[in-house]
Amino acid sequence: PLFRSVSGEFCGIVSVTTSACCGRSPRGVSPSAHLGDGSIDVTLVKKCSRLQFLSLLLRTRGNGNQLDLPFVEAHRVLEFKVKPIEEKDRSEER
Repeated sequence: PLFRSVSGEFCGIVSVTTSACCGRSPRGVSPSAHLGDGSIDVTLVKKCSRLQFLSLLLRTRGNGNQLDLPFVEAHRVLEFKVKPIEEKDRSEER
């Protein structure tokens, strides 16, 4: 099995097995996700400004492709694990 580690500060992590489309988000948060393929679409939203985060939310409503934003990463995986930074580790980064 191939494992990949992604590190950084994120203001959001979204995982879906379906596109999660609805009336307010016609394409969904992950337009190509499908329940039958056995995978999980994980979207990582890197640390960004409130205005940038708002632009992500507006694009999710169908006003563009939210995955084209420079602070958004999308990965299709079979499994994933999130390991939060402990508070003592965070103080060393500052």
